[in-house]
Amino acid sequence: MTIPSPAISTVLETTELLELILSHLPLPDLLRANRINKTFFSTIKFSPKIQSLLFFRPTPRTAAPEPHYEINPLLTSVFPGWLAPMPPAPDEDWDLVHNCLSKPPAPNDTSTTARFLRCKWNWRPDAFARADASWRRMFVTQPPVKQFSVEVRSCGEGGESVQQGALRFDGEDDGLRMGMLYDYLEKNCLRQTYFRPRFCIWIGYESEPITTRTLNLELSCFFHCTSQAEEMLPGFRSDGFEDVQIEMTEKSMSWDENQFVDLFA
Repeated sequence: MTIPSPAISTVLETTELLELILSHLPLPDLLRANRINKTFFSTIKFSPKIQSLLFFRPTPRTAAPEPHYEINPLLTSVFPGWLAPMPPAPDEDWDLVHNCLSKPPAPNDTSTTARFLRCKWNWRPDAFARADASWRRMFVTQPPVKQFSVEVRSCGEGGESVQQGALRFDGEDDGLRMGMLYDYLEKNCLRQTYFRPRFCIWIGYESEPITTRTLNLELSCFFHCTSQAEEMLPGFRSDGFEDVQIEMTEKSMSWDENQFVDLFA
């Protein structure tokens, strides 16, 4: 075993210098570095700068905030196609990546079932399902999303209805974390065994005020005469699951009475 020189030991034992070195690591390596020893663990855990880099702590507020945000790159890797467009994958690599699944999703499949099956959860389900798993505590963006807006569109041969609701985060150090978003989608999409909704996520700013970062979630469900049971995927419930309640209000409804009559004639 190589014994570090006194100069290296001095640097690694100086909190400020170690923090500076760690802050230049790629985020996946930085997340794993706290397993090296107690010094690394305590430096990462108690450093506001590093905790912000890892999306556990909000970035410091600026005097003149700009309409800019960064989507958590760790989450886009773990949950591909959720927060950002699905990265392209060569056909020859697709089977290699998804060969652990009995029914791997097609590359262009945007259904809720496919989005969950693509998650890295499938590779380490026990680790991802833990209540204290680090991904649950991560902010979706930096600076954090301050409003979680949901729109549910229900469509059928006879008409359409739209419901909307929102959850605001008013605390200075508060915002939307991935655990809350995941729990909401797992309950309201994946656990629906008939007419499973599809979901679409985009992040932007409210016009008033422009500094209110908002994650918009749209759930779309099409009802038809012939119902078909969806594949049950019970292994995606997190041990830290929390039931997220968002009060919804009916925004619009249109119903074609003629279509309704024809449908059930």
